Amino acid sequence: MSSVAPLVSPTAQIASTTQIGVSYRALQEGEWTRLNRPTFVGERCDIGHFCVIGEESHIGEGSIIDAYCMVEGGVTLGKNVLLTHRASVGAKVTIGDNCIIGGTLICEKSQMGNNCRVFGSLTHRQLNPTLNWDAEEAEEPAPILADNVFVGWGATIIGGVNIGEGSYICAGATVTKDVPAHHIVTGTNQIQAPADWNGALGKSPFFAES
Repeated sequence: MSSVAPLVSPTAQIASTTQIGVSYRALQEGEWTRLNRPTFVGERCDIGHFCVIGEESHIGEGSIIDAYCMVEGGVTLGKNVLLTHRASVGAKVTIGDNCIIGGTLICEKSQMGNNCRVFGSLTHRQLNPTLNWDAEEAEEPAPILADNVFVGWGATIIGGVNIGEGSYICAGATVTKDVPAHHIVTGTNQIQAPADWNGALGKSPFFAES
């Protein structure tokens, strides 16, 4: 555990089996760059059984972390975020307000705007898997999601791609390139405007403002 005591709001509900302020994992090479801030759990948060909250992570007020979820070190969660279905959030990820993350792996240093719902995985490309896992030269950019993005079950977003505001990534899709705002992705990088979509999704209120 971190030597710095976590700051936990007295209005937060923390299950007895949860660990708050767990140290960063050991690196195979080098040391973590520190954020130099205490672990923080905000007002009215609810953290379920067997969760792990890493040191230097900030959990915004009103957030809910369901049982068995993992939040690694240096993560920033906004207000009213829900982590559920054993979600795992990598080190130094930033997640905006009112997001729902379920049953998925979010790779370290990913970024996510407000009002996103993500049920697929965000991963690094690992272009050269012969490099040591934590080597400085092996570090790659992570995905960036704008506001109001939906990522369906089993979808995978790979590498330092930008997913535009209000985009809809269908279940099972694979995304390895940038997606414009208010577009739909299915299959492997099959990107369509809602007007070109044959089906109810293209007429969904999700795209009404676009």
